[in-house]
Amino acid sequence: MITKVEYKYSFLNFCQQNNQALFTARIQRAGRLEFSRLWALSFCDNVTHLIERVTRFMDRKKMKQGAFITFEGIEGCGKSTQAKRLAKRLGRLGIAHVMTLEPGGTEIGRKMRQVLLDARNKALTPLAELMLYAADRAQHVAEVIKPALGAGKWVICDRFSDATVVYQGAARGQDRKLIRLLNNVVTDGILPHLTFLLDCPVEVGLSRALGRNMKGQDRFEKEALSFHRKVRQGYLDLARKNKERFVILDATAGPKEIEAEILRSLAPLLRERQKKGVCSCNALGSQRDPDLEEMV
Repeated sequence: MITKVEYKYSFLNFCQQNNQALFTARIQRAGRLEFSRLWALSFCDNVTHLIERVTRFMDRKKMKQGAFITFEGIEGCGKSTQAKRLAKRLGRLGIAHVMTLEPGGTEIGRKMRQVLLDARNKALTPLAELMLYAADRAQHVAEVIKPALGAGKWVICDRFSDATVVYQGAARGQDRKLIRLLNNVVTDGILPHLTFLLDCPVEVGLSRALGRNMKGQDRFEKEALSFHRKVRQGYLDLARKNKERFVILDATAGPKEIEAEILRSLAPLLRERQKKGVCSCNALGSQRDPDLEEMV
């Protein structure tokens, strides 16, 4: 029987030469690994992380100069506001971009969003909820995110796969291995280049959410405080495990202060794009932003 170490090396070499999406069928046909063994190994953290790293590397090579930036946080943390602010800033820098969200980033997804957020859907089970989010993400990646990145655009997304890990995993208690597997499949191996986590006390976030929502609370806003505390802690735990990707921001600060921190974190990417001619502050004329010029 093949060992985990041998599997890692064979899988790494295989992925460097083949389409990762087809690796299961091809390895099985080649007789290099029994499907049952491959299935079992797919739930091992080390192998899963290897899959993520390899597929991220392969997909990045196809994404030209695009960048995938996500915003996460509890209800009312201000992530949507900051995502929109960043999209406007990128426009001023001359960077082609797409602003999107989950759930509901596609026409089909918007119908699923209505089901997921409608407070009247009290009978919706945690597993059904998880599968709806997976379906929404699969459509979103295929229809919006992957094509935009492939065209060299920046994608700014209000929630992505991390939200499922936290809301359906940490808070709802759904199986973490199942969530990891679903995310790997529906994202086609795509991971954000950078994720901004806007963190604030649960009471602060919910107060903001209730103040802005004139149509009443949605399904998640109606959850107990204990649920939202699990969400917040889940995000913090996830960020600490993925320090290379996450930037934790104090969501109790003012919008301009938060935006400035976001721009500082994005400075390396912005400089890289400017050097390669993807954006140019000097070409902005009268719309030039001194703060951004200093950043990049």
